[in-house]
Amino acid sequence: MNGKMFKKSEGQLVATSMEGLFLSRLQSHAENSSKENLDHVRKFFSSQRKFANYVTHEVTGVSLSVSKPVKLIREFFPVTTICQVECNPFSIPADRFVLDLLSDSGTGLVMQEQEDLAQVYGDAVPSKGLMFSYAQSTPRGHLDVILKACFGAQFNFYPTLQGRAAERMLLQAFLASGLLKKADKLLSNRPFDTTYGHITAAGLQVSALTPQCCPKRYYEASSVFIGNIDEKLFTGELDSSEMVLITMTDNGGGGQPVSFANYKFLVEKTRAQNKLIWVDACRIFENALFIKAFEPGYEDRTIKDIVQEILSLADCATMSFKKMYAHSGGAILINKASPFLQDKELEKLDALIKMQTTADYGNGYHSYAGLTGASMVEVMTGLITSVDEAITGERIAQVGRVNCYMRQKFPGFPILAGGHALYIAADEVLPMVPMTNCPAEYLNVIMMHTIRTRGAGLGHLMYGGRAELPSGKIVFRYKLPLDALRLAIPRNLYSDDELISQLSVIGEAFVRGAFRSLKAGLSPIDYIDNGFYHFGAKYNFVDEEEFLNAVDCLTCTDT
Repeated sequence: MNGKMFKKSEGQLVATSMEGLFLSRLQSHAENSSKENLDHVRKFFSSQRKFANYVTHEVTGVSLSVSKPVKLIREFFPVTTICQVECNPFSIPADRFVLDLLSDSGTGLVMQEQEDLAQVYGDAVPSKGLMFSYAQSTPRGHLDVILKACFGAQFNFYPTLQGRAAERMLLQAFLASGLLKKADKLLSNRPFDTTYGHITAAGLQVSALTPQCCPKRYYEASSVFIGNIDEKLFTGELDSSEMVLITMTDNGGGGQPVSFANYKFLVEKTRAQNKLIWVDACRIFENALFIKAFEPGYEDRTIKDIVQEILSLADCATMSFKKMYAHSGGAILINKASPFLQDKELEKLDALIKMQTTADYGNGYHSYAGLTGASMVEVMTGLITSVDEAITGERIAQVGRVNCYMRQKFPGFPILAGGHALYIAADEVLPMVPMTNCPAEYLNVIMMHTIRTRGAGLGHLMYGGRAELPSGKIVFRYKLPLDALRLAIPRNLYSDDELISQLSVIGEAFVRGAFRSLKAGLSPIDYIDNGFYHFGAKYNFVDEEEFLNAVDCLTCTDT
């Protein structure tokens, strides 16, 4: 496509032409249905599950590229003494890994069409300086147009550098405006790690009402919507709270979707008590596709329409565009049509969020909010990609297919699929390792130093309320059904065969009993239960020799 067609002869950008191009692409992708990918999602996310009568959907056509553990592991992880072993996945250079499954946040590849659109946009801007203007840069105005077309015109949009910044700024604005006060409680299905950290750092409390999803709960479920909040429990807790946070999908609970019926119930009860509703919409397009695939009455709706209806019922939302085919960017959405937020409250929130934008990024709300022009263009093309049912459906189906293969090939392997990630019950893989010794983090270290694959522990260290008594005994305030190791699948990066090939090494080791005798684990150093500990965590090995023997076993034994 020739970018020159979007330029006036005098060299000025024809803004309406660029808006028209991006808006037309957004609409065409929103209308791009895919029965095949919807069927794949239905098939792979119902396989071996109670609500589908335990029918197994066989995965065929797999071509393994790894049939035994990597022999050259020491080239990448040269362990000669235990002091050289790094346990924290955040502290290891990315080039050490064959599979980097630490996060799907901004870690995937953009689609070819996104690159083409960015090229067209760049060619249409007569001066590169317009992409980086301090205020009112050319992409900034176009971003507002696309955000309104994607999510609804009734919102005030506040771009941020990423989703984490959006959460912090939203909470600070609600506190400063008086809509929330210190020690107020939020109810949630389950806040993610940094969301929990921001809530508690703001002096607020949050109660997670939805249990983490363990393999037994996943396969015995009566519905795919395990991210739902129990309605009776919610009703009993609502009186003591001031805000309800719905995470879609429920990342911390296993990446499980929330049904529209459950969401509407929560909204109705919350509205009846005149309390706030916040949607964590980081993976809302995945959640919308689950609704379309599994919930009666939504079969003929586009996922963009479903997303807009979800958000229209909330007072506010936060999102990370790094989960929407971009590498940076987030946003706060404030609903101007909210029955809770009147003009006075909207004006307060507007001023407070804009002030934070200026203070945090050194420039005003109408400038780039920490984002370059190129980043804003990528956000726009990422949204165009995310509304596409075929693309989002294929992404979810990949996670489900890998999960199904691992279950059928390695019977009993404790793994389950969320919309964006696989979750391994590390406590079932390592049944002799005490929960106090971090089974999820221990399994992660073993995988990093054998099959060169890293994930993230999302179990008791994160959500268990770990505490050390004066006697030295370790206790947990919350009993969780599993110690989860999350393997987040980046978008458009790895093939099914690449994922299956590496993970099959662990599945085979599990089947032959290679993990059954392990009983040591890790001991966290200077642990703080603040939602952020794991980013800089340090650990001691409980038994150094056991770990080194386990690594030798997996890297030297044929499978």
